Amino acid sequence: MWQDWLVGTVQWVFTIALLFTILDKTKKPPLSTAILTSIGIGIVAITFATLDLWWSFVSAAIMSFEWAIIAIQRYRLDKALYKRGNS
Repeated sequence: MWQDWLVGTVQWVFTIALLFTILDKTKKPPLSTAILTSIGIGIVAITFATLDLWWSFVSAAIMSFEWAIIAIQRYRLDKALYKRGNS
């Protein structure tokens, strides 16, 4: 199905773009943004799977995982900044 390939390919571009955010040590979006985006894209990934859009499912699942990584990084960064501020 061409829609699966189109949606999946566009998502792969976003997935690659997120790698730069993951690799940056200090520039992260807000924690709430990362958590909600991870959950939302995870729901979309499950929806793609129920429609047998497997290329889109895999790319969305990886993107959801990447946003979860960003959320963890943001949490750790905020925690470290809080500790420094209270020292």
